[in-house]
Amino acid sequence: MESASPRSQLTFVSVPAEQHPVRATVIPLQGQDSRLEDLVAAGRSLGGDVELFVPEAPRAVYFGRAMVSRYWFVAEPDQPGVPDPPSFGDTLYQVEQFVYDVLDRPEVEGRLPCLLGVEQGAVLALAATEVIPQQLAGVIAVGGFLAEIPGWEPPERELNGLPVLLVNEPGGGRLPPGLIDETRERLVREGAAVETVTVEDALALGPEVQDVLATWLRARSS
Repeated sequence: MESASPRSQLTFVSVPAEQHPVRATVIPLQGQDSRLEDLVAAGRSLGGDVELFVPEAPRAVYFGRAMVSRYWFVAEPDQPGVPDPPSFGDTLYQVEQFVYDVLDRPEVEGRLPCLLGVEQGAVLALAATEVIPQQLAGVIAVGGFLAEIPGWEPPERELNGLPVLLVNEPGGGRLPPGLIDETRERLVREGAAVETVTVEDALALGPEVQDVLATWLRARSS
């Protein structure tokens, strides 16, 4: 892993594009149960002309001395739409700063990055549309939603057609279907260009999901 970025405190993996010219820059954000290696593999499936900057979730779950998973923020199981405000605010700030760090890298050459979030990473990616929409080329959210954070009123931003892809499992998977509908309606109301796709076992990031993501990104970065 590379050292911490100048603004963000997140460690990350940089995966250069295999082909040039580079078509797109993608920042994948892992879910609570996903490994960084799986996210890199899913990012690689987007195309050889896509470069990746993959930050690691800063919090860890241990079983004894062994780390078993990483996560971004605390969330109550019985309140899936309400993350813990302090931990969520901290990680959203870190993701925001990480985007600025990526934009500062000379190899990015002014390309706006696309956020690709899974589960908790998807919640953060969608929240980023509320704070830095002008710094994003698009957002892909697999199993995510726009969270309601007690005590935080997001700034009023016009999304100006920002492309957003919502990928969910049939019936909403782990999420209440109403939460997904509310997210789509709110994004559309704020001016995003939203597409919704349902894929069986989407959180596993299997071949079917990878094909959906690659097709969507190719259509918006060609």
